[in-house]
Amino acid sequence: MIHAQTLAYNTAIPTISIKDGQAGDAVFCHSTGLVGRAIRIGQWIRHFGVYKTWNHIGWLDEAVTVQGVTVDWKVGQAVSRGVTNTALLSKIAPGGKFEIVPMTAFPTVVPNDHLAREILLATLRSQVGVEYGFLTIASIIINILTPKFLHIDFRAENTWICSAVYSWGLHSGGGTVTGDVYQRLPAEVAQSADK
Repeated sequence: MIHAQTLAYNTAIPTISIKDGQAGDAVFCHSTGLVGRAIRIGQWIRHFGVYKTWNHIGWLDEAVTVQGVTVDWKVGQAVSRGVTNTALLSKIAPGGKFEIVPMTAFPTVVPNDHLAREILLATLRSQVGVEYGFLTIASIIINILTPKFLHIDFRAENTWICSAVYSWGLHSGGGTVTGDVYQRLPAEVAQSADK
């Protein structure tokens, strides 16, 4: 079942319920902590409009079931301790909200072609254990605070931020990903799902 209402009002971003989710679907979060607020402010400065509401992205990795019914999910995500896939969906946005966006909501390289869920998921899972991209975050902050013509990108090899790792999975599965995959903000990924 696709839900029409999203946290980013006035968009066409489809959302689904926990029980309708599949491994590889995106999880967009709006958290209440200081880091979440800072990311949203940065996205506001970059004029992402309604998409600025999301400050974190993960993916559904493994269903948690009770008597055959999905009641929660283990979520893959890039967090400060690195890329993990053991956090519970019900716990990843304390005090905030999350939404599940089906993988099929993202555009593909070839129109009307389907993303390869198995490839996307294998790509994401292969990154579990990789370190977090603190230098990438620093690069993004510098680029937000300086004029666009001074754009500077830097990162440490084999590191990820949340929206970049999911973007890489989309790219690997045949998704259309514009710009530098390593520098993408959650708002940019959300915007690409708004058809």
